[in-house]
Amino acid sequence: MSWNPQNALYSAGRAVSRLLNPEEIFRGVLNADQSALRVEPAVVATDSGYGNFRTTALTATAQAIKASAGNVYAMTLINPNTDAVYVKLFNVAAASVVLGTTVPVMVMPVPAGDGDTPGVSTLSGDFSRRFFDTAISIAAVTTLADNGSSAPAAAIYAEVIYG
Repeated sequence: MSWNPQNALYSAGRAVSRLLNPEEIFRGVLNADQSALRVEPAVVATDSGYGNFRTTALTATAQAIKASAGNVYAMTLINPNTDAVYVKLFNVAAASVVLGTTVPVMVMPVPAGDGDTPGVSTLSGDFSRRFFDTAISIAAVTTLADNGSSAPAAAIYAEVIYG
């Protein structure tokens, strides 16, 4: 897979690592007399207002990403299975999700791996955020249909940036 500057991830063989946007690392600053532009490290805020949900055990039991209203901004999903998996996001509290009955707000397909290299699916910052007005919950199943409730053979890795 070749690197695409529009994607937040680069996959090479078995390794997956996040690439930072240069604007996250450096910023341009004019000198006091505005005669030249210099580059210096960007100031990193201690509280960006974003949260990071991460699990290595996503399966057919709903997990809470956020217990109140919020937005999903980006996701990385890694599937070690040799069959495709569907990650579903719900606009209800995790305890209220009944897989196969509760209709998801969003479904992300995660391709099958080949036994050596896992399948990877990403939703990057280019994605227009998705608003959830009640809560944000997540689960993984083997069927795209809303009535799917079967757990994948092996758990899915999921990382979600939310606010």
